Amino acid sequence: MRRARGFVNYDVWLVATGLAMAAAIIVPAVYRGVRKAHLKRAEVTALQQIAAAERAHHDRYLAWLDSLPFALPDGTRLLSLRSDSAGWSASIAGDSGRRTQVMCGVFEGPAALAPDSAATEAGRISCW
Repeated sequence: MRRARGFVNYDVWLVATGLAMAAAIIVPAVYRGVRKAHLKRAEVTALQQIAAAERAHHDRYLAWLDSLPFALPDGTRLLSLRSDSAGWSASIAGDSGRRTQVMCGVFEGPAALAPDSAATEAGRISCW
C-alpha cells in the first residue's frame, strides 16, 4: 500500500495562521513608519518656511511673531516660536497620535535658543 503524498488540511491551516499573525504584526508597523516619514517631511517643509520668513524678517517682526508669512501644513501644529535680539527658534509636532508623533525644530543664534537637546547646530533642522 502506497502512502499518499501532499499536505494535510491541518498543515495548510497552520501555515495560514502563521502568515496571518505575521501580517497582523508587520502591517501596522509599516503603516506607522510610512506615516511618521510623511509627518517628518511636512514638518521639515514647514520649518523651512518659518526659517526663511525669520531670516528675511527677523528685525521687522521681532515683536510680532504672529505676523510672519508662513502656513503650516495639515497634520502639524506649531509648538513654539520665540525670538529675541540674539536669534530665534521654532518647533513643530505632527498631530497623528502618540505613537507616530514626530517633533522637529530649528534655531538661529546661541545654543540656548535650541528647542530641544537634539537640535545642536544653528540653522539645521533636527527631528526627535
